[in-house]
Amino acid sequence: MTINSPWRSLDNVTITTHSAGGTTTALSRSARLVAEAIAELAATGRRAAAVNARDLGWV
Repeated sequence: MTINSPWRSLDNVTITTHSAGGTTTALSRSARLVAEAIAELAATGRRAAAVNARDLGWV
């Protein structure tokens, strides 16, 4: 957000930082997802859920 953002001048707005993924649940799920992705890639040479899987011809 820029220093001149109109949000900064509103009396009914509280601006805070964003810290998504900071919970223990999110961290453990992230670790599991990475492990699953590595296992799939090692087993098949592909990762079907890769963002560019279609461009790579994987799906």
